[in-house]
Amino acid sequence: MKFRAFIFLLSLIFTFPLCNKKVDEVTEKYNFTVNGTVYVNNVPVGNVMLEFGTKESIYIPDWNTVLKYTDENGKYNFTITVPQRTGFGSQYRIRAKNPITQSWSNYRHGTVQPEKTITENFYF
Repeated sequence: MKFRAFIFLLSLIFTFPLCNKKVDEVTEKYNFTVNGTVYVNNVPVGNVMLEFGTKESIYIPDWNTVLKYTDENGKYNFTITVPQRTGFGSQYRIRAKNPITQSWSNYRHGTVQPEKTITENFYF
């Protein structure tokens, strides 16, 4: 009986640290940027609303969305910082509001890529 108790105690001593071992946090992060210009009749237009959204996986239904306006030259820039462990497989989408009709363009989708800049220009 003492031998079984000793073995049980020994197994607890060795398995407890393994079960409670924290997974090393991956602290490496990278930037991903989507930028571009909004044009009306091939002329850059300022103060146009854009909607930019991201999500960590195609399996997650909800998007983290940000609204932003173009500057006076019709340019915009969205930069996100993504942890490396969740970055691969992350998705983005962007659309612009037509300044004439006030209707939204179709979404443009893509995959978040490490240290990459994507240009999405909108023409109305």
